[in-house]
Amino acid sequence: MSPEQLEIDVSATGDPPAAVLDWVREVEARIDDFFETEANRRYPLYLPSDAMGFYHTLKTVTDSGLPEGKVFCEWGSGFGLHAGLAALLGYEAHGIEIEPELNGFARELAAEHGLDVSYHETSYVPEGFDTADGLGGTDLLLPPGFRQGDHQGGGPCYEGTDLCTTDIDVFYVYPRPDDQEFMLDLFENTAEQGALLITWFGVGQPLVFRAGD
Repeated sequence: MSPEQLEIDVSATGDPPAAVLDWVREVEARIDDFFETEANRRYPLYLPSDAMGFYHTLKTVTDSGLPEGKVFCEWGSGFGLHAGLAALLGYEAHGIEIEPELNGFARELAAEHGLDVSYHETSYVPEGFDTADGLGGTDLLLPPGFRQGDHQGGGPCYEGTDLCTTDIDVFYVYPRPDDQEFMLDLFENTAEQGALLITWFGVGQPLVFRAGD
């Protein structure tokens, strides 16, 4: 079943606490330095997104009791900005980032702010799955004999980690435009029923999807 898009009203979240503002200010300053020195040329797929829009969305779904648990995972976590915000909201936070240098920045920032975030240097495409270049973007290749929702004994895990997709209650990703459908497909086929995906498809507020059965 395709993920269900949820209507979320973030207007009642109020002003963020000082710890959130400090975290966002510090990480965004590091990101600005990264772009000003053109270090980002080494990672052309890295894209920063709206941290406060994400914070208000995650706080809203959390306060509403929509997540079935408190495990969060950011796909393509970069500097760890959003995983850190999840930690500040009380989540067991994970970031998946394949680039060692970006993981190093994220771990350094989290340590400086006393945040408990696990950053995994691996692909967010779990074991058994693969990708291929499609006509309109990336295509997800399913394991032989795979059936959607068939996660008995635990879902697929991320290579080199003990983290499995069915452990995660809230996913987050900021995809490039040509990868939007791929990310929904990845979420649909790997997430546990009831898990949430927060994402962006262009301008405006983040979108929230819930995995079906």
